[in-house]
Parts: sequence; structure tokens; C-alpha cells
Amino acid sequence: MKRIIALGILALTLSCSGKSGEAPKPPTAPDPGTDPGVATDAPQMSVSGKDVKDNPKIAALTPTDELNCGTMCGHLAYCNQKMLQKTTSNTALSACVKGCSARRGEADKARWESMETCMKQHRGDQCPALRGCIEAAMSDLQKKLHGMDPPVPEPPMTDTPAEVKP
Repeated sequence: MKRIIALGILALTLSCSGKSGEAPKPPTAPDPGTDPGVATDAPQMSVSGKDVKDNPKIAALTPTDELNCGTMCGHLAYCNQKMLQKTTSNTALSACVKGCSARRGEADKARWESMETCMKQHRGDQCPALRGCIEAAMSDLQKKLHGMDPPVPEPPMTDTPAEVKP
């Protein structure tokens, strides 16, 4: 069950935003090159004040590629396309890169570090091996993070109602 949840989270992270077979929608933001009110030499900034980078290229990691958020998300999208025949939208790629860059909280940091470790081992067309590695890592991570506090056992059910003392 935990593997299904981890796989679902990964699939949702990289799922496409449109319906299957639907053509991608054109961007609605003005083009900085044609909009006279926008400076073209300044980097775009996000609300948090960090530079907004272009979406990563969807491609398999080669042995010489630098491992960073852009290449990791591009490789995940490549494997989604290869194994599930799903195209990852630009919005999903951008969200993946932003999530990877932010890495907020202990669980989020551990999740991305586990994925990074798996990607170092399984580059190129090794998508099934990468998926297996990520699923195993996410399962182990869930056990580690959620296994720290054992669940409180419920009292056993009895057939007779409890006595109420006046």
C-alpha cells in the first residue's frame, strides 16, 4: 500500500495538466521580447525573490550530465514518457524544479536526496530500475520517518459493556 502511495505521489508530481491527446495550451503571459514595458536583460523573479529558470529539457541523464533539480526533473519526465506514455506539461516540470529547489522540511529533504541517490545509480534508459529504486527508497523513507513513534494500540473490544460505577 505504501508503494502505491509513493508511486501515486511521484505520478502526480509529474502528471500532465491537460487531458490525454489534448494539444498544449499557449502561454498567456506577455512575451518579454515584444512587450515594451518589460526589461529583457533582467532575470525573471518569482514571488519568493528567486530567479525563475526555464523548464528543464525532457531527456535521459547521461553519465556526464550534472545532477541538479532541472536534470533530475527532466529525467523523471523522460521516464514517465517512456514507461507510461505520458507527456509532462511545462507547468508540472516547473513545479517539480521548484519543489526540488525548495526542499522544505525533513521529509521533503530526505525524499529528494533519496531520488538523487537513485538517479546517480540509474541514468540513461534504465527507467524501470530507477522506478524500482525510487519506490524502494520511498518505502524505506516512510518506515523511517513514520516509524519513529509507534502507533498507540487500541484497547481490546469486549462483548460486555463496561460497568459504570455511581
